[in-house]
Amino acid sequence: MQMKGKYDKKIALDCKTRWNSTYLMLNTALLYKDVFERLAARAPCIPTGDDWQFAKDLCDRLKIFYDVTELLSGTNYVTANIFFPKITNIYLAIRKWQVSANPKVEEMSSKMKEKFNKYWFDVHGLMVVGAVLDPRYKLHLLNVLFLKIHGSEITSMEAVNKVKDILYNLVLEYQDTIEVIATTDGAQPRTSSAPNDMFEEDWMDTFDDYMSKQPDVTSTYVRT
Repeated sequence: MQMKGKYDKKIALDCKTRWNSTYLMLNTALLYKDVFERLAARAPCIPTGDDWQFAKDLCDRLKIFYDVTELLSGTNYVTANIFFPKITNIYLAIRKWQVSANPKVEEMSSKMKEKFNKYWFDVHGLMVVGAVLDPRYKLHLLNVLFLKIHGSEITSMEAVNKVKDILYNLVLEYQDTIEVIATTDGAQPRTSSAPNDMFEEDWMDTFDDYMSKQPDVTSTYVRT
């Protein structure tokens, strides 16, 4: 007996070096769970109930990689300013997965964190500069995210001060070479913004709470 319903997606094999491809494979396979169960009488190697549950748990965790990849690959809006908060979300998520009740998830998260750290410590400084230059967040964003990363106010402030040093050094490097270039065609610069869902992250709740406790004045940061 044929099953009712429309099944128009193909299950593709994942790529070992791309986490988002694994998400797409599992996400599509989960749509066909009932089909696999109907084949149980004919095929000897059908996923068990535990297998499906693990696939769902894994798919839910890998969704963050897929969403971030799609967002940062956008071409109709600026992305440099959102690198750091988005990558921070991944960093914190992987760290949270290490205390999972599922041993397979713990093992997976440990390997993911090891690979993630190779890139994190090399490029997070550049990503931070892009985030600070966003006039909506400035250094306030670093105060929030570094505190979530390090868990210590002293350590987080040390990290913020390192970013300040990077910014000051950049200014000193280019202060004698900056030239003002006037446009002659009178064309207005094109502006665009990222999708609204880029703000729908848990770190934004923490950031809003932090900003609500700040004095209602324009903050001026002075190097100490």
